[in-house]
Formats: sequence, C-alpha cells, structure tokens
Amino acid sequence: MDYGLRMMMGGGFYFWLVPLVIFLFVVYSGYKAFGPRKKSVNSNSDSKTPLEIAKSSLANGEISEEEYEKIKRKLVKD
Repeated sequence: MDYGLRMMMGGGFYFWLVPLVIFLFVVYSGYKAFGPRKKSVNSNSDSKTPLEIAKSSLANGEISEEEYEKIKRKLVKD
C-alpha cells in the first residue's frame, strides 16, 4: 500500500522525463528558428548597385562603351 513512495522513486522520474524532453525540444526549435543567422552569400551589405555591375562589365569587356552609356542614362534617369 505504499504507492506514493513508489511513484516518487520510480514512476515519478519517467513522468517528468517526457515533459522535460518536450520542453528541451521546444527550446531547441525556437533557437534554430529565431536564433542568430548566418550571413547569406547575397547579403545586402555586399551587393553591388546596377551601375557598379555595368562598370565592371565594361571593365571586363562584356559590354561596349555605347552600351554602358545607354545603361547609365537609363539608371540615372530613374
């Protein structure tokens, strides 16, 4: 008739183990969802403006000076 002592010594441990595991899972999931993020390759701090891209294309010989001037006029107009 000593059920209370048996629950505290044996069954009580497993009774609290399940909520503890669930709690730790929720904390871990929250950290992964809202925690610190890695910088992506295309982050805004490293991105180039369209005019800078056109300048580098001109420097690499991918576009002619006439094409660069046309792009520049379009970009500056907007």
